[in-house]
Amino acid sequence: MAERLDTDPEALRHLAGRCRWAADDLARTLANLVDGLAALGDVAGDDAAGRAFAADHDAARDRIVRALENLVACARGMAGGLQASADNLGGAERASTTVRAS
Repeated sequence: MAERLDTDPEALRHLAGRCRWAADDLARTLANLVDGLAALGDVAGDDAAGRAFAADHDAARDRIVRALENLVACARGMAGGLQASADNLGGAERASTTVRAS
């Protein structure tokens, strides 16, 4: 077990920013994907094979979109947690090194 914890709040802030950037970039990419697929319209056809393909395709698309939305939410949550940790550790560090005059 570690006897000492050494964490750099600035490194955590940097990682929080990277997580926010990744979440924002993925959210934009997902929006472009959804818009692109919607712009294609009905490409499966109206025969039995087309309807069967569309049902499978739409269900898979919806699962993928939900999974990517969850990934965006997780990355944003990680960013918030890293930022809060940096703020808390930075505050604790400042408090522990403050010299009080008597």
